[in-house]
Amino acid sequence: RTEQIKMSMEAMLGMTSGLQELEALDPENRGNVYREMGRFKQAAECFKEALQSQPEDSDIWTSLGEVLLDDECIEDALEAVSKAIELDPKTSEGYKIKGQAMQKSGNHEEAISAYSKAIEFNPSDLMAYEGKINSLKTLSQTP
Repeated sequence: RTEQIKMSMEAMLGMTSGLQELEALDPENRGNVYREMGRFKQAAECFKEALQSQPEDSDIWTSLGEVLLDDECIEDALEAVSKAIELDPKTSEGYKIKGQAMQKSGNHEEAISAYSKAIEFNPSDLMAYEGKINSLKTLSQTP
């Protein structure tokens, strides 16, 4: 029993230490950690915080769009990736996420267009090819 209590206390101390380390990160990196943990709302808040000091950073806008999409906030995700694309018209990741959002909303023509742009700027992005193929299949099966 004493050993169990000791292990629990060590685990709690480790968690506390981990939380302190997490809070010490800059907002963008903290957002990335939260995204990896599946805590999309917290990740989005971190990316929004990062954008307050770096509003012209297309990568942060893209990351925000990605977590919003993961959280099923399709319209908000589209707004974020549209801003990323406005800031960096050659952002393959932004176009890919736009394609995913369009796909989720059922707009497969726009999804294909976005995936095509992603592929144009990053021909080795297999997920963009997969998304484009899936939208093409869906369109070909629609009467």
